[in-house]
Amino acid sequence: MKRIMLASAVIIALFSSCNNEIVCNKFDVSYELQDNTLIVSLDTDLPEFTELMVSVSRNYTEVGIDSIYSMDYYNEKMTVKSILQSLEIDIKDEIWIANSEKHRKEMDAMNLGYEIEKIDDNISINLVVPVNQLNTAFGDNNKNLVGGKVNETGLRVVRDQKILSLPMK
Repeated sequence: MKRIMLASAVIIALFSSCNNEIVCNKFDVSYELQDNTLIVSLDTDLPEFTELMVSVSRNYTEVGIDSIYSMDYYNEKMTVKSILQSLEIDIKDEIWIANSEKHRKEMDAMNLGYEIEKIDDNISINLVVPVNQLNTAFGDNNKNLVGGKVNETGLRVVRDQKILSLPMK
């Protein structure tokens, strides 16, 4: 009797784990530029409740520092459902400059210097399905997230990045 119960438990566990998989074989970001508005779209087979991090940024370097930093135009958490049609993001130079000025004031308040040496000509568009989804169907650390677009080494995430060449004026 114990063997039958154990075998049944194993079969149920295997069946349950197969049914709990969330498959991602398609995660393709596209964009269109209309004047100073970036229109970002996502084509994916992930469920609409999947959480995403969406960021649009431009890199820069500081005087006397070898590191490359990133300053956001946009950085928000949302669901797949929120971006399936499209997402409009304002990428005017003034937005980046205002964010940079805010950062400079924060650095000044800490008595740290901040002087930009070079601003990159490219804008980076990043969409990431992060670990620790609110929906428990993903499992701990996205263990139930599978498919061709899932990073199998390190963190189990899905990501796509596009680069738009658009120098500041």
